[in-house]
Amino acid sequence: MLDIRQMRYFIAVAEELSFSRAARRLGMSQPPLSQQIQAIETALGVRLLDRTTRSVRLTHAGSVLLDEARKLVDQAARSADRIDRVRRGELGQLRIGTLSSACFQILPTFLAQLKRDRPDIAIALRERDTAHALAELSERRLDLAFVRIEMVEAPLRIRPILSDRFILALPESHRLASHKTVSLASLAGEPLVMVAREVSPRFFDAIIAAFASQGVTPVAAHECGSLQSQVSFVSSGSCCALVPESNRHVRMPGVIYRPLTDPVRLDGIALAWLSPPENAVVAAAIDAADAVFGSNNI
Repeated sequence: MLDIRQMRYFIAVAEELSFSRAARRLGMSQPPLSQQIQAIETALGVRLLDRTTRSVRLTHAGSVLLDEARKLVDQAARSADRIDRVRRGELGQLRIGTLSSACFQILPTFLAQLKRDRPDIAIALRERDTAHALAELSERRLDLAFVRIEMVEAPLRIRPILSDRFILALPESHRLASHKTVSLASLAGEPLVMVAREVSPRFFDAIIAAFASQGVTPVAAHECGSLQSQVSFVSSGSCCALVPESNRHVRMPGVIYRPLTDPVRLDGIALAWLSPPENAVVAAAIDAADAVFGSNNI
């Protein structure tokens, strides 16, 4: 089996048609080069060069090998270049989990920066809630994830990106639609659509606690599996919903948003990853997040 080094030796001799010139080109002495060519011919069982004291010329087999050797050396160079780009974080795939709330401002801003910094990184996006995203990070099925801020343990790390709070999504024909702000107390008895607790326990519990602080028990008339579904229910005109302010960019016919009179904060949005970064592509993506969002790591 011939190696790339031997292919380069043969190409030099075949192109120069002179052992002395080929040796100078390769930066080696002539005898070892002659030995290498002989070894190649022995390995292949065919004569590649016709040699005389005055000239060197390619045999038919030598011409065929020259064409193949050039292809192999070029392919090896391209492969080495690709691997070097992977090493530098310029090439590869990045698997990103994202909350729906991050899809409207945070994710597009981040991806635009990453595209400028590393245009050849392939992005695979997967919508995930926080619990599933953190689990998939730990299992190395995701490289990065935009999640709701939680206390995490090593090797997970998070970078706060955006603080958040609840606002009210309500039908534009609702009795409270004319109000500039809405109190939780005014929602007593109002049918609400809520994201199911098994989907997002912290989100669900935060809403229940917010109402409880006002002495109100919310009427959970409907349950759904996503924030987009919440707004779809509201669009039907049958209910209201507390949604993250970061989600107010979800526009649906007949739905308006109002801030709460007494702001209720919820877990903000953060970028999460395994530390140390799995590879240079992940490290490059974290650098892109630094450029856009700052570098306050937890």
